[in-house]
Amino acid sequence: MTLHIEYDCLLGEDFNWCAILDDFEIGRVLGKGGFGEVLYARHKETKKDHAVKFMDVSDQLSNAGLISSIFKEAESLKKLKHKNIVQLDHAFLEGKQLIMIME
Repeated sequence: MTLHIEYDCLLGEDFNWCAILDDFEIGRVLGKGGFGEVLYARHKETKKDHAVKFMDVSDQLSNAGLISSIFKEAESLKKLKHKNIVQLDHAFLEGKQLIMIME
């Protein structure tokens, strides 16, 4: 079974993907690396723990092929279901950052 969530804007404005982050209480930094940082987050309603990864993709934004490959990889990760692979719940661009919300 595949769950597809569609977000609609009633007034025709662009969808604000960062509004999804409002559903989480963002906490401490879990790790930092060359691509960005990962923070602990807890879903406000379900109380489920998540990790939110913020990656600087400003270098890739000038190349449509790289942007496309980032989204293809994110879509592939969302489809993977395995006990040894972190589940990706959401991935979206906000400004020059790729934000990934994972289990």
